[in-house]
Amino acid sequence: MCPGPPLVYTAGWLSHLELSWQLPEERAFYESLAADRRLIRYDRAGCGLSAPTSRPPSMDFELEQLAAVVAKLGPEPFDLIGTSMGALVAVAWAAAHPDTVRRLVLHGGASVACAETLTSIADG
Repeated sequence: MCPGPPLVYTAGWLSHLELSWQLPEERAFYESLAADRRLIRYDRAGCGLSAPTSRPPSMDFELEQLAAVVAKLGPEPFDLIGTSMGALVAVAWAAAHPDTVRRLVLHGGASVACAETLTSIADG
């Protein structure tokens, strides 16, 4: 395990830890992120290596999953990166828990108007 500060990576709608690691370009990206920090990635419920879920998607559910990951890190603030839909989750987390986030990086996220639409769709 890298002794550097933790970097939590929240992926987009679909993710698969094992398959993305097998793609040379993605693996190189993750390895570069982990060069001097402890990279923490996870599969969302029902995606990749995670168990299926019957729970409907919602921002609250996304934040609960991220909270479960963050709970394992300990008390120190962490860096948080969100890509695609994960950017929406990262922003929501940072807004609700600013004392836990040391640095926030967003990539390919949606605008506020789009975020409201996605949340509305996810919440049914």
